[in-house]
Amino acid sequence: MYILFTVNGRAEESIEPIQIKPGERVKLRFIIAGFQTHRIHLQGQSFRITHSDGQVIKDGTTLTDLLLNIAPGELYDIEFTADAQGN
Repeated sequence: MYILFTVNGRAEESIEPIQIKPGERVKLRFIIAGFQTHRIHLQGQSFRITHSDGQVIKDGTTLTDLLLNIAPGELYDIEFTADAQGN
């Protein structure tokens, strides 16, 4: 079994850090193509789920300090505005 994470098509040591400035709007897509549930946590950073499995979530609640559990085969899009601490 492979345990592999990719970011923008790159894996392991070839993943380059993504520079985010405070106040910048960020959108992330999480796709779980493997066999395990993954828990995503953005410590201290509020975010909003905008899509679940490709379906728009209208008027989504802003979440803070919660785990986003993503099961195998699921896809979530989230967005947030980077806070001043750079989280």
